Amino acid sequence: MTEVVSNLELRLGLPSTKEKEDYINRKAIEWDLSIEAMLKYDIEDIFHNVWMRKGDRNFFDLCFQMVVCEEVISPKVSLESYTFNNFRYPKIIIHGYEFLLNSDKKI
Repeated sequence: MTEVVSNLELRLGLPSTKEKEDYINRKAIEWDLSIEAMLKYDIEDIFHNVWMRKGDRNFFDLCFQMVVCEEVISPKVSLESYTFNNFRYPKIIIHGYEFLLNSDKKI
């Protein structure tokens, strides 16, 4: 059995389309927030309500299941931030992901 342990960071940035940028700008004005704060709030909302939903499976369980073609439990995932050009952006960290299949069906 081979084990590889490390963290994977998914760094998120500014909206990728004009429509998404307009949405973030509109919400930031409506809620009296900075663009940075609105991006952080938007990602946190998605992270906690969609990706980390409780129940049968979450988004990350399904992503890893597609990679290994078996039912698995994903590693711990958290939402943090990073600084780029003096602006703070959200990032998702997959902690200690192990490409390790065992009887517990963990990856």
